[in-house]
Amino acid sequence: MCGRMTLSTATWTNMAEELMATASPEPISYLRPRFNVAPTQMHPVVMAQSADVNQLILAQWGFPGRKEGPLVINARSETVAEKPMFRGAVAKHRCVVIADGFIEWRKSGTGRQPYWFHRKAGQPVYFAGLYTPMGATAKESPARFVVLTTSPNHVVAPVHDRMPAVLGAQDALTWLAKPALELCGQHLIRGCLPRLYRRASTTRCTMIPRVWNPTRTRANSWRCSKFFGCG
Repeated sequence: MCGRMTLSTATWTNMAEELMATASPEPISYLRPRFNVAPTQMHPVVMAQSADVNQLILAQWGFPGRKEGPLVINARSETVAEKPMFRGAVAKHRCVVIADGFIEWRKSGTGRQPYWFHRKAGQPVYFAGLYTPMGATAKESPARFVVLTTSPNHVVAPVHDRMPAVLGAQDALTWLAKPALELCGQHLIRGCLPRLYRRASTTRCTMIPRVWNPTRTRANSWRCSKFFGCG
C-alpha cells in the first residue's frame, strides 16, 4: 500500500506545467514543502477539467469507506476497473497525484524501519490516482482522491509487497486523457493500464533508510528537511 508520501520540493508549479495544468491561487497559496503527507490531509492532484485543459486542485486523501468502514486510501490497479467503489471514477475521474517520493516500512528486530523512496536527482514522481469531485463547498465536501498501487519493483520489493503506480510525464497525460477512455471504453482500461504500470517497474528510485519517525507531527515541519538531505 501507499500510506505516506512527500512533496518536499518547491517546484510544484513546474510539475503542473509539465502536466499542462493550470492552477488557481488557492492551491498555490496552500502548498509548501511536505515531508509526511498522510491520509485525510489535503494534497495537490492534477485532474482533466476538459478535453484540452488539466487543472491542479487540492483534494483530501482517502475515499469514505462503505457502511462507516475505514478510510480507503489505495486502489489495486489490477482490479480497480471491476470494483463498484472505483468503476465510475476510472471512467470519468482519473487524476495524477504529484509527489517526489513515498514512504514504506520494513519490520526489523528493533521495530519498523521507514524507508523513503525517491528518484536520484529529486525529480517529481507522479502517481496514478482517482478522485471524487468537490461538493457544494470545499470546506464541507472537498474533492477526495486515492492512489493506485501495483506490484513492487526490485527496489521496493525487499520492503513492501505493493508500491504506488508510478507514471512518467507522458504516461500521466495519457492517464488523464478522458476522451480516449470514452472512445475505447473498458478496452482502454485493460489495454492501457498494464503498459502504464510496467513503467513503474523500470522507474529508477533509490532506497535510502532514514532514522526518523514520520508519524510525529513535527515531521511535516521545515526542520525535518535534514532527515531527507533536502536542505
